[in-house]
Amino acid sequence: MPIADIAGLSLFYVAAFPSTLAYLCFNRGVQLIGANRAAPFFHVVPVFGSAMAIVFLGEHPQLFHIIVFALVLTGVFVASRKPAHGSYGSYS
Repeated sequence: MPIADIAGLSLFYVAAFPSTLAYLCFNRGVQLIGANRAAPFFHVVPVFGSAMAIVFLGEHPQLFHIIVFALVLTGVFVASRKPAHGSYGSYS
């Protein structure tokens, strides 16, 4: 089998299965917890991408990785927590 055919089949596999599976899993998560609580987790995708590059591709972690990981994870935590009782519109 020529290399071009193998590359084409590999591209099809990556496009069809993991992408579709990730889409279905994210939609199931949205269905379970709602769009407002699921949306911040979309920002974790680059964190996982760079973490996997460090683990699997041998990338060297830099200071900016740690800073960005902390900022993204803090943002997801703040955005996904439930508001305190009575914190919206209570002026009394």
